[in-house]
Amino acid sequence: MPPQWPGPAPPVNPCLPLGRRGFQDVAAVPHCLDVAAGATTVDDGRRRWTAGRREDAVRAAAAGADPDGADGVHGPDAVHAPHDSRGTGSTGDPDGAGHIGARLRAARLAQRRTVAEVAEASGLTKGFLSRLERDRATASVAALVRLCATLDLAVGSLFEPAPAGEVVRAGHYPPITFGGHGLRESLLTPAGERRVAVIVSDLDPGGGSGAEPYALDADVEFALVLAGEVELGFAGPAGSPAETVVLRAGDALTFDPARAHSFRATGETPARVLWVVSPALSEPPRRGA
Repeated sequence: MPPQWPGPAPPVNPCLPLGRRGFQDVAAVPHCLDVAAGATTVDDGRRRWTAGRREDAVRAAAAGADPDGADGVHGPDAVHAPHDSRGTGSTGDPDGAGHIGARLRAARLAQRRTVAEVAEASGLTKGFLSRLERDRATASVAALVRLCATLDLAVGSLFEPAPAGEVVRAGHYPPITFGGHGLRESLLTPAGERRVAVIVSDLDPGGGSGAEPYALDADVEFALVLAGEVELGFAGPAGSPAETVVLRAGDALTFDPARAHSFRATGETPARVLWVVSPALSEPPRRGA
């Protein structure tokens, strides 16, 4: 016999999903969506859960997912909480930068791979990847590069919208998302330009690419600090110490982007950096990059 619930039987919550058949009570779907839209807390006698947005409830019901979801975000890949404002395509993005979650999810679904499979292959947690695909988390640059390598996706494909023409006017730089925290970035080269990519980064004090170094599949990278102070860290060869270079306004550096590196603003004032990468990031990263 199935285990009996002690005491009176709890009421059935029609808004709880029932496998891939959808809601337990189809007639209750409109009510459930209204509950979700209002973020109302529902009690089914055994547990309490707070519904999210209307579209989240629809997706959860269609997939037979638990409305609570697996939203835990831990480790160096999650560099910012979902409700923090960063200005580069994560939740709370006031600048309207291109949301990368939908592109990552579309690439995964096109390959018929599960969240668990892609998360394991890219060294991420399943919960973190799930949040990232819904633009409810911000990843480090290193995590995005690993994801692109796993999905055989060009890093540059995340840079949308890109300028449509050759002229980009001041004050109208199209924002992009390239991971990290405490920074806003824009792509200044036109869509489809494969020879070179020019990116400008505006960093808050302490903002940067994230703690984990990353490598890019390109021939050469150039950095010019336009304002503030920026520290670039380079991973040393096996058995060798890491190298750190501090650049101030007017300083420039040319280096091999395949060498694992990271960057952050170290001064007490915001920093601005102009990056030039050649060729443009139009090909999938090398495996293990």
